This record gives sequence, C-alpha cells and structure tokens, in this order.
Amino acid sequence: MDAKVKAMIKLIEEDADSFARRAEMYYEKRPELMKLVEEFYRAYRALAERYDHVIGELRKAQKTMSEVFPNQLPFLLDEDSSMRSSTRDTEPHTPGVLCLRASSDTHEFHQSSMGLIPSSIHAAQKIGSHSGDFNKGTSEWGLKQLLEMLGAGEEMLKNTKFLKGKLNKGLNRNTEEKEKCLHNQVSELSNENEHVGQAEVENLKETLAGVQAEKEATFIRYQQCLEWLSAAERELNSVQKDSVKFSEQASRAQNEVQKMKESLIIVEAERDAGLSKHKKCLERISNLEVTASQALEDTKELNKRAIKAETEAQNLRNEISKFESEKDFVLYEYKLSMVNISDLEGKLLVAREESGMLTEIIDGAEAEIKKLKTVLMELSLEKEAAARDYSTTELACAQDDLNRLNGELSVGASKPNDTEDKCVVLEISKHSLYLEVDNLAKKLAMKDQELFEKQRKLEKLQIDLQIEHLSHAQVEATLQALQHLHCQAQEEQRALAMEHKKSRELWPWSSKIEVETCKNSLAGELKRVKDENHSLNELKFSSSISIENLENEILSLRKMREKFEEGVAQQVGLSNNLQQEIACLKEEIKDLNRSYQALVEQVKAAGINPKCIDSSIKGLQEENSKLRITCENTKSEKEVLNKKLEDMDELLKKKAVLESSLSDVNVELQGSQEKASALQESCQILNGEKSTLVAEKATLLFQLQIITENMQKHLEENAMLENSLLGAV
Repeated sequence: MDAKVKAMIKLIEEDADSFARRAEMYYEKRPELMKLVEEFYRAYRALAERYDHVIGELRKAQKTMSEVFPNQLPFLLDEDSSMRSSTRDTEPHTPGVLCLRASSDTHEFHQSSMGLIPSSIHAAQKIGSHSGDFNKGTSEWGLKQLLEMLGAGEEMLKNTKFLKGKLNKGLNRNTEEKEKCLHNQVSELSNENEHVGQAEVENLKETLAGVQAEKEATFIRYQQCLEWLSAAERELNSVQKDSVKFSEQASRAQNEVQKMKESLIIVEAERDAGLSKHKKCLERISNLEVTASQALEDTKELNKRAIKAETEAQNLRNEISKFESEKDFVLYEYKLSMVNISDLEGKLLVAREESGMLTEIIDGAEAEIKKLKTVLMELSLEKEAAARDYSTTELACAQDDLNRLNGELSVGASKPNDTEDKCVVLEISKHSLYLEVDNLAKKLAMKDQELFEKQRKLEKLQIDLQIEHLSHAQVEATLQALQHLHCQAQEEQRALAMEHKKSRELWPWSSKIEVETCKNSLAGELKRVKDENHSLNELKFSSSISIENLENEILSLRKMREKFEEGVAQQVGLSNNLQQEIACLKEEIKDLNRSYQALVEQVKAAGINPKCIDSSIKGLQEENSKLRITCENTKSEKEVLNKKLEDMDELLKKKAVLESSLSDVNVELQGSQEKASALQESCQILNGEKSTLVAEKATLLFQLQIITENMQKHLEENAMLENSLLGAV
C-alpha cells in the first residue's frame, strides 16, 4: 500500500512546461491513476468487510458477556469506547450501543472509502485543467488521511483481538465468583435488557435508514461526478482543439496589437507633450498680453508672431490628425490583406492537398487502366484461342464427316451445314410446337371441364324450372277446384233456401220440433260453409303471393338462362377456334415431320449418319453457348472498362478545374502580396513623413522657446524701465 501511495504521489506531482505536454501527461497518466484508485477502493472494501466481520464477532462476544458477566460489561465497553468519539460516551453501556456504534463506524468507513473516488476524480481533473500545477499540500494531506484510515482499521483489529483476550481471561477468572450472583441479577437484567433492546432496535432501524439514504446520496454523487468528469473530458478535448487555433490567432493578434499599442503610445506621448507645451505657451502669451499692455509696439510684433505660430501649430495638428487617420486606414487595409493572405494560403494548401490526392488517384487509375489493358489483351488472346479451338473442332468434325463421305468435299461440307442448321431449327420449332400443343390441350381440357360444369348447372336450372311449373300448375288447379267448390256451395245454399221456403209454404202445420232441427242443421251447414269459404280465401291470398314470387323467380331464372346460353355460345366458339388452331398445328407438325424426314433422307443420301450429326450439333451448340458466355463476359468487362475510363475522364476534368483554380489562387496570392508590399511602402512613406513632422514640430518648439525667452527679456526690460520711471518720479 505504501508503494502504491508513493507511486500515486509521483504521478500527481509531475509537471510539464507547456500546455500540450500537460495534456499528453493527463491522457497518459489518467488510466494509471484510475487503476490505483480502483485498487485503493478494493483495499478499503476488503477492510470494510473485515471490519463488519469483527463487528459481528464483537456482537457475539457482547452477548456472551451480557449473559455471563453483566456487572463487568461497562468496563469492557469503556475500554472499547476509546476508539470512538467523545460524543458517544453519554450513551448507555448496553449490547445495543455496540451494535449502533458498529453500524455508524461501518457507515463512516464506507463513506471514507466512497469519498476516495471523487477525490481521485478531482485529482485527475486537476491534471487536465489550464490552471497549472498540482498542490503538494493537498496531495500530502489526502495521503495522510488514507494512512490514518488504514491505521484506524488496524487499530480496530488490534482492539478486537484485545477484547477477545480480555474476555477469555474474564471468563476464566470470574466464573466461580459470578455464578452465585447470576440467579439474583438475571431477572433484573432481563427486564432492563428488554426495554433497552427495544429502544436500541428502533434507534438501529433509524440509523440504518439514514445510512442507506446517505449511501444512495453518495452513490448518486459518485455517478454525477463520473458524468461531470466525462463531460469535462469532452469539453477539454474540444477546448484543446480550439485552443490550438486560438493560440495561433491570438499570438498574431497580440503581435499586431503590441505594435499598434507602441506606436499609439508614442503618438499620444508626443501629442500630450505638444499640447502641454502649447497650453503653457498660451498661458504665457496671455500673461504677457496683460503685463505688456504698456509696451504695445513691442507686443504687437510678438502677438503677430504668436498668431502665426498658433496657425502653423493648428495646421500641423490638422495634418497630424489626417496622417493618423490615414495611418489607421492603411493599417486596417494591411490587416485585411494579411487575413486574405492567410485565407489564400489555407486555400492553396487545401488545393495542393487535393491536387496530391488527385495525382494519387490518377496514378492508381492509370495503374488500373494498365491492368485492364493487360486483362483486355489476355481476353483477346483467350478469345482468339477459343476461336482457334472452335475452328479446330469444326475442322475435326468436318474431317470425320469427309472421311465418311466418298466424294465432293466442298458440296458434302456445305450440305451438312445446311442440313444441320435446318435440323436444329426444325427440332426447336418441333419442340415449341409440342409445347404449344400440350398447352392448348390443357386449355381445351380446362374449357371442356368448365363447359361440363356449366351444362350441369343448366340442367339443374331446367329441372328446377320444370318443378316450379308443375307446382304452379298444381296451385292453379287447386285454386280452380276451390272456386268450383265455392260456387257449388253457394248454389246448394240457394237451393236449400228455396226448399225451406217451399216446405214452409207446403207444410205450414208441421211441428215446431222438425222446423227447429232443420233450422239447426242448416245453421251448422252454413257455418261450415262460411269457414270453408274463409279458409279458401286465405288459401287464395297466399297462393296469389306465392304465384307472384314464382313469377319473379321464373323471370330471374330466364335471365340467368339467357346469360348461361350466351356464355355457352362463347365457350363453344372458343372451343371451335381452339379445335381449328389444334388442327392447324397438327397439320404444321405433320409438315415439319415430313420436312424433317426429307432432311434425314437427304442426309442419308449424302452418306452421313444422323446420330453423328446429332452429336456434332449438340457439341456445336455447347461450344456456341460457351462462346456466347465468353462474349457476354467480355462485353461486361468492356462496359466496366468504359465506366472506369469515364471516371478517369471526370477525374482529369476535375484535375484541370483544380489546376485552373490553383492558378487563380496563385494569381490572387501574388496580387495580395503586391498589395501588401504597396501597403508596407505606404507605411514606410507615412513613417518618413511622420518623422519629418516630428522634426518640424521640434523646430517649432525650439522657436517657441526662443520667443518665450525673448518675451522674458522684454518683460525684465519693461520692469527695469518701470522701476526707473518710478524712481525718477
């Protein structure tokens, strides 16, 4: 631990001369400091754990002491209280006091261990700040505090060992003596311990809550310190970047400001001296005018000379003010020209860098062009080799065919080529026609299936229509039958009424019983007929509604039938067209087969085996496909090369534009340099004129001094004359 502390002191106390070196030292030493801080933190955490362990053992010992030696417990607590602060001596010497103190000590120890990290962060921030060196006193004080904390932990461990030894001794000595008093004091101590234990438990809960709150607060502060440190590091990086720029600008501005201040101080000093002298001259002239009122002749000449001197001095002041304003304007133009020169120099550097980059890109592009040219050459050679191989393969095939043929090499070589081409074309067309025939057959099957389904739907609709017609006819028949029955019932009712009248006329002396029976029977029949009539009317109404619905359905079915008939007609037309197309295709296939057979016969007549021709055709097709692939690859490579050449042209154009802009910048720079030289010359001229004005001013001041001396002489003479006149009087 001492070695680590010394290493940390060395790291903190090192210093550098410049700000850049300090920043480098900060970035180099910051990880080392963070490692040391982490190690210190781990060490203090270990000490805290050991302290907690010792506190637990002390609690156990305190319990045993309270159980065995209740009278000797205050003595042990007094010995242990020497480690604590004086404010805790007023607390009661009970087992809870030790727990409370242990918790507060652990809290303080954790606070000290947690407080190490913000102090190390503060030290790391001091390394990267602008203010300068570290304070040795603060670092030594922090180290002393660390060492004191370590010593406190060791003392606490020693005290715990001492307490354990003393406890064992007390146990060995006083076991026999205190066994007698135990039974008497157990009851009293149990009551006291219960009350005190409850109070101390509440106190411990409160202290634990406070400790947890303080822990959370310290953790939040630690997080805030870390965030602040990261923000400070970012700000320091940005400030370092900006400070490098501002330092250069500030150095330039300070030099110029220093020069201007020096010149202004000189001019102001000269002006103040001239003004003071002029004021003195005016005062003297006014005094001379008052005192020399009697010597008007002499003073008139002197006044004239003074007026001339004043006018000349005023003219000189005006000229000096003009020269100063011109000088300020010239300096302002000089500053602007310097700023323009710096901007142009920056642009020139950027243009040079861009030109360097462009030259590198152009060199790389030229190398790529060379590579692509070599690749093109290789591809052309490969293409020529492929063409040669292709020609050799064709020659080999032709030689095989010519060996089989018996005569006429040229005619035999030309015919197979024509036949081969025709065979290839015929095979391709045959294959395509077969595919078309298959597709048409599939389409016909689909259309036939659709027609079959639509025919089934039509048959179902026709059956439904017939069923509806039959039901409609049945309903009409039932209606007619009901109407007929109604008419018959009405006729029977009329006939019965007529018979009843006749019977009443014929048998007026018949018994009342017969009449009543007839009357009742007729009333029953009439009621039955009325009921039947009512039911028939209801049936008629419902049948009329059903007839209307059926008529509407019949109309809709007729419309659907018309639509289906139109669709069937269209499908029939399509099927006819397809059948015609199939017939045409079949005829074309037959023609192609005939032409193919004719070609095969021609090939056989020429003495060539068709199987060999097929194999040669396949080989030629494969070679043709390979050559097409190679041609496509060469075309794609050519396109890539063309794109690269276009990119190179664009780069060359950009290079030309940059060169022209660079030349313009150089011209502007030369013009600004010429302006700067002209301004310097004008400054030199103004300085010369200023020096001449200063010389003239000195001569005028010398003349004024001579005039003042002459005035003093005249005043003395006037005084002498006045004295002589007074003496004569």
